[in-house]
Amino acid sequence: MKDFFEPKSIAVIGASRDETKGGNVVLRNLICAGFKGKIFPINPKSGEILGLKCYENVLKVKEAINLGIIVVPRDRVCEALNDCGKKGIKSIIIVAGGISKFDEEGKKVWEEIKAIKETYGIRIMGPNSIGVINTSVNLCTSIVDFSETTFKKGNVAFFGQTGLFMSGPIKWAMETENIGISKVASIGNNIDIDEVDVLNYLSEDINTDVICMYVEGIKDGKKFYEVIKKVTSTKKVIVLKAGRTDLGARAVASHTGSMASDDRIFDSICRQTSMVRVFDYEALYRFGKGLSICPIPMGKKVGVISITGLGCSMSSDLVDEHNLILSQLKESTIEKLYTIFPQWDSPKNPVDLWSAIEKSGGEKAYTSSIQFLLEDENVDILLVILVAIKESKFPIRETIQKMRKKFLHKPIIFAFMKGQREMVFDMKCEAETGGAPVFFSINEAFEFIEALCKFERHSN
Repeated sequence: MKDFFEPKSIAVIGASRDETKGGNVVLRNLICAGFKGKIFPINPKSGEILGLKCYENVLKVKEAINLGIIVVPRDRVCEALNDCGKKGIKSIIIVAGGISKFDEEGKKVWEEIKAIKETYGIRIMGPNSIGVINTSVNLCTSIVDFSETTFKKGNVAFFGQTGLFMSGPIKWAMETENIGISKVASIGNNIDIDEVDVLNYLSEDINTDVICMYVEGIKDGKKFYEVIKKVTSTKKVIVLKAGRTDLGARAVASHTGSMASDDRIFDSICRQTSMVRVFDYEALYRFGKGLSICPIPMGKKVGVISITGLGCSMSSDLVDEHNLILSQLKESTIEKLYTIFPQWDSPKNPVDLWSAIEKSGGEKAYTSSIQFLLEDENVDILLVILVAIKESKFPIRETIQKMRKKFLHKPIIFAFMKGQREMVFDMKCEAETGGAPVFFSINEAFEFIEALCKFERHSN
């Protein structure tokens, strides 16, 4: 697997001068990402592409090649793959789609690829793969243009049977959501390389702490379970699985040719390990980001601070629904809260902060209440529910950073109940850069807290 993510040299078979062709985009992405290894464009009709010497075929390249990216139409894939085998290239990404069991020609090409793979001992990612990203070595092999993208390095990996991870959503994740990426892989139709292979590789990757995975079908349930047990002992794994219903299973089969695994068995694997299952594509990103910056709590007792009574009432229901515990605040904490609350009020958990804001002002009410609850040994996790209005303004980033240094194992999580548009995104940015994940619904915040506590159970 190392040659897929850390190659020293790459051949782009099907390199093109035409900027609209995948063979040109792949080459451009490699150059613009700043890949330091050698790049060999392969095209019998060109002498030079994007300033790089072009070769008639891989056999004309005298130097060793670690990774071959085949970007040619389906009917030319086997010829290109055979040349790669003769050249001794052991790792291949096949971009072409339509190679599976959909039609007779697709089946024929599929079987021929398997035969060539066995003959030469090649590992193949794909077909229908658009490759990998590795931010630590400036590698991007996507057929979607990333030439103007600034890659944000981090500790979150994304992979699965979808090209979406190698296109617009991952750009949004890095540029707008500020998610730091370690690795990305679009593994395609799994003729060879599958989830188990990628998980095994990521389990040893020092740059990856969180793994976000999209799954359609599992080839070998026992092997998958064993590798998940191993990976989740050191990494946080989040999974989105399609094919939960009969209709979904048919859609999976038409997309990648995969057979959707029994959903009850998959759920059982999630329950027996700390792998967290989500049911929404957006949640995969939000949970991945949250887990990348949040400490694992020591328990599941939740303290809540809300600007509104509605947030307090909803939180009380959601604590129960998500198998959490509503913290019973110590008397000493209640006494501290009275320093910012009017005497007629009776603060308790969840803390309805509005009367404290009226008495002490927004900044003092928030900074003090956050500190008081985190100082309480009965609080393992703190949820702060905000509405982005003037009365909610306080130095969010500085407060979180100060509290994170004092309370290393107590996650601070924010839920926004809308508000003034610019203020929402300014406050969100402050919270996240301070080290606290942000959610835009109280329910989703509690789903995330439940996931955090699953890691707590499995780590103890």
